[in-house]
Amino acid sequence: MNLTRDIIDKEKQKIIFPSKIFIDGIYKESTSGKFFNNISPIDGKIINTISFAQKEDVDIAVKVARKIFEKGSWSKSDPSFRKKVLLRFADLLEKHRLELALLDTIDVGKTINDTYNADIPASIDNIRWYAEII
Repeated sequence: MNLTRDIIDKEKQKIIFPSKIFIDGIYKESTSGKFFNNISPIDGKIINTISFAQKEDVDIAVKVARKIFEKGSWSKSDPSFRKKVLLRFADLLEKHRLELALLDTIDVGKTINDTYNADIPASIDNIRWYAEII
């Protein structure tokens, strides 16, 4: 795709910046209730206000991850299933390539050319590579 200003501006209008932490399939505030401003390095403006995760939040996330891992729905699944899931994940990254590139550009200040043409495609290639070696 040839990126034009119109395409980029249209996609930017659709972007949503979640502000809560994501644990156990849901977005929620941190246990402390604290937030911090996510400031764009591009223009110094506030992108959004983000829930400030604390040690307790990390402990909860690790506990949930451990429980799910031990359940075995992924860790004990057939390699062919894991391959399909990873390939589907790569397809979704490809489908949302411009959105992801814009999120990265806005948040860290890299050029859209770098994020769209290098970073996101490299991530997609890595996931597909790991899917294939399963």
